Amino acid sequence: MSAAHQPPQGLVASLQRSLAWLDMAMDGLADGLVIAHEDGRLRWANRSFSRSCGVESCVTLVDRPLEDLLGEWRPAEAATDWSLLPLPPGPEGEDGVIRLQRQHDGDQQWLELHWRRLTFRDSVQLILTLRDITLAIRAERARRQEEEQLRHQLEQERAFAQAMAHELRTPLAIASLELQCLSRELQDPEERIDAISHELARMARLLERVSWLNSLELQPPQASAAPKSMALAPLLGRWFQAIDPLPDETLRVQGTADELTQLLQELQQNALRFGGAEPRLSVADDGPWLQLLVHTGSAGLPEADRNRIFERFVKLDHHRQDGRPEGSGLGLPIARSLARRMGGDLSAVNDNTGHLCFRLLLRIAQPA
Repeated sequence: MSAAHQPPQGLVASLQRSLAWLDMAMDGLADGLVIAHEDGRLRWANRSFSRSCGVESCVTLVDRPLEDLLGEWRPAEAATDWSLLPLPPGPEGEDGVIRLQRQHDGDQQWLELHWRRLTFRDSVQLILTLRDITLAIRAERARRQEEEQLRHQLEQERAFAQAMAHELRTPLAIASLELQCLSRELQDPEERIDAISHELARMARLLERVSWLNSLELQPPQASAAPKSMALAPLLGRWFQAIDPLPDETLRVQGTADELTQLLQELQQNALRFGGAEPRLSVADDGPWLQLLVHTGSAGLPEADRNRIFERFVKLDHHRQDGRPEGSGLGLPIARSLARRMGGDLSAVNDNTGHLCFRLLLRIAQPA
């Protein structure tokens, strides 16, 4: 080229600077950017993509197949013989999108792959962008999980409100009827007043137990460097007549005497409602735990019912047989909340004879 036809030095320098700026901008992208032949061989890649492939130099990626570089990335429902190429055909200049995923170090990750076909010098080239959408998907899943938890909470509150209304409806109806009879003076006023007082007291007890259960569930136990403990044997003898074996007088469990007293009372009363006779208690030392099995003598329950009886206001047909007294449906939820507040747990099991038992785990207190 003659000197007359050579481009000015200033123009050459300007073009070089522009290319350098463009190259820096491409390397600065957070998304992977790739130019490839239509058969998937790479012509160019930015630094973000090369680093995702575990290499620092983009030059080493030239002519390598894109599928090999993507490695374990594949669509969620892809078969084992899945192949990325050929990419689905589409109008030139319009994007195609596919979502890929993989397991990496025990975590699931996601990529969104966008591609566009462009014709350059009579050959088709692929422009591909790979965007890490892992955080976005995790955030969306967390949002959906939170929505599901809120929906479940609303359903529980709605069920609680319905159950509460049902429990209050009967004593209110009885009190209303007694007031009507009292106004007509059909019977001795004192009998009517006693009946009304009984039903009002019943509603008051119900509301008090609901309030107490709410406080147990909503207020966690106060943290303490030295958890409180109490001797177990004297309290067991207060609520159970048949204990096998009777624990050592020196055995102490974690919790307070008030909490354990209320817990044992709830278990004894519910065992009576289920079995209709004084329950039997068996005690076993199991590592850091003390296991108490309250044998109700009642027929065993299916697993679903053994879980349901710890829900508020749940009353199974067991409670309504043979003239057994019917409770409020709050005793077992209160007992479980107390057990967990003491650092233990409460569940229902069927023993080896097929009878229903309440299984209470209490943490054995360490010697001072």
